[in-house]
Amino acid sequence: MFLNLGYNRFYLGHPYKLCDYKPTYGLLFQEYLKGYEYWGYIDCDLIWGNISKFLHRIQYWKYDRIYRCGHLSIYRNTPEINNIFYSDTEGCIPFKDIVETSYSMNFDECGINEYFVRNNRNFYSKGDEVTFYAYTDQFKWKNFRNPELGELFVKECDGSTWVYYMTSVDKFDKQEVCYVHFMTKKNIAIPPGIERPYCITRDGIFHFSESDTMNLFRRTISDKASEMAFKRQQVRAFRRESIKKMLREFNYNRFKTFKVLLNRIPSYFKYLGYKK
Repeated sequence: MFLNLGYNRFYLGHPYKLCDYKPTYGLLFQEYLKGYEYWGYIDCDLIWGNISKFLHRIQYWKYDRIYRCGHLSIYRNTPEINNIFYSDTEGCIPFKDIVETSYSMNFDECGINEYFVRNNRNFYSKGDEVTFYAYTDQFKWKNFRNPELGELFVKECDGSTWVYYMTSVDKFDKQEVCYVHFMTKKNIAIPPGIERPYCITRDGIFHFSESDTMNLFRRTISDKASEMAFKRQQVRAFRRESIKKMLREFNYNRFKTFKVLLNRIPSYFKYLGYKK
C-alpha cells in the first residue's frame, strides 16, 4: 500500500511510526472514501462527547481541516487536500524526509499543521478536547491552582462529556468538551454494569450525582510522595524510549540522524505554539 506514495525508501519497522503516515490516508484509501465529504483519523484511547454539537458550533463546512492533534483530525475529502503533504512548501520538512526516519516525527500533528498554515488553508486549529498532563498522578486539565486536587470527567446520559473543576474551596464549575484523551494512565478499572452518568477519577470510575460532587472531588486527592513517584516513573520511561529511538535511528540512517534531529527542533517548538 505505502508503495503507492511513490517513495523507494520508507520506514515501517516500528508501530508508532504509522502516526507519520496518517495524513496520507485520504490518498491511500481514496477508493473507500468516494462519496464522503470529509475523512479523518483518531486515537483509540478516547472517551467521546457530543461530537456533532462541537462540529456544528464551529460551522465545520467552512474548514479544510478541523482540529490540530493526531487523536482527532478531520480533513475535507478533495484531491488538493489529500495531496497537500506532497506540496513543496517553504518552511516545512519534506514528507520524503519524514518517511526516511525510523521514529515518529509527529507529522500527523505539528508537521501537517504547518503545511495547512503555510498554504493558507482554512484550518480550525483550536482544541475542544481534554488531554491529561503526562507528568502528574492526577487527571489534570485546568486545576493547577489546586495541586492536591484532580478533576472529575463526567459522561452524562445524553452522551455529552464534561469536566468539573474546583474554583474555590467549596465551589466548582464545569465545561463541556468534545472528547477526553488518555495520554497516560490508561489502565483504569471499569466497574461491571456501571451506567451513565459516571465520572472518572484517579481512583477509578464511579456513578455520578452532581449533589455528591464535593465528595467525589475528595477521591482525586493525591499526596506529594505519590506525585513525585509517578513523575519519576514517567521521566525514566521517557528517557529510556528516547535512547531506544536514537539507537534505532542511528542504526537505520547512520550519521544522517543528526541532520534529522536538527530539522525537527523548529517544528517541535512551532507545535508548542499551537498548544497555547
